[in-house]
Amino acid sequence: MGRSIWSALFDIKGPADMTSTSDPKLDSIKFGYMGMVRQKRSYSLILLIVFVALLVSGFLTAEDRNAGGFIEGLPRIFDFPASVLSEASEKVTELPGHMVRYFPALIETINIA
Repeated sequence: MGRSIWSALFDIKGPADMTSTSDPKLDSIKFGYMGMVRQKRSYSLILLIVFVALLVSGFLTAEDRNAGGFIEGLPRIFDFPASVLSEASEKVTELPGHMVRYFPALIETINIA
């Protein structure tokens, strides 16, 4: 249980190696395959590090250029939808008139699609 992340990612040998054979041809194939697995894992780790670095730098750039910060704005994420819904609830009585006025355009749009 005391394995490091590095050894967990790149140490291919396990406690029970069930693929060990005495055939040198199969051993060379296994050695090549395990090398490719290590290479793929290292490329994936590098890409993950690059992705996280780009994500963090994007957030930092956005916070520097905007008036407010991303973290400070999270509690206010639903303020805009709440104002839109409250305005819509105030004007719900105008909906039948809008349906009569814009229904032909709606049918035309559906017909074109």
